[in-house]
Amino acid sequence: MMLKTKNPSIPVLLALAALVACGGKKLDLGPVATGSGVSAYCRIDEKKQLVISISNQGEGLIRATSTLLQFGSGPQIVLPTRPIAVGAVETVRFPMPRACRSDGCRFRIMLDGRNEVDETDESNNVVEGECQAGP
Repeated sequence: MMLKTKNPSIPVLLALAALVACGGKKLDLGPVATGSGVSAYCRIDEKKQLVISISNQGEGLIRATSTLLQFGSGPQIVLPTRPIAVGAVETVRFPMPRACRSDGCRFRIMLDGRNEVDETDESNNVVEGECQAGP
């Protein structure tokens, strides 16, 4: 978003305010891949849930946020994500639709899906993949 103003110092002041709000530290969430290719983010637990691991790649504590997941063209599922310390990983588990268990399906993960955290790199918050949970 580009801010248009006659006062050139306003965007700089807003950027500084954002840094102060997070203690001046750069914040960044990132998904943790468990493989490669389209199944890089496909990890299924014993309850047939898709397990998403989210790392704090930034310099400050990430406050609680939301992770969104969408299987195929189905509805978005929103789950809370607990705060994540610097260098730590938090896990979120999403129930897989029955159709994905036998036929497999594509999915889209959106970390901080409601933009609750002002990150220095938002480009790594969305990943897509394909998964099959088995019978």
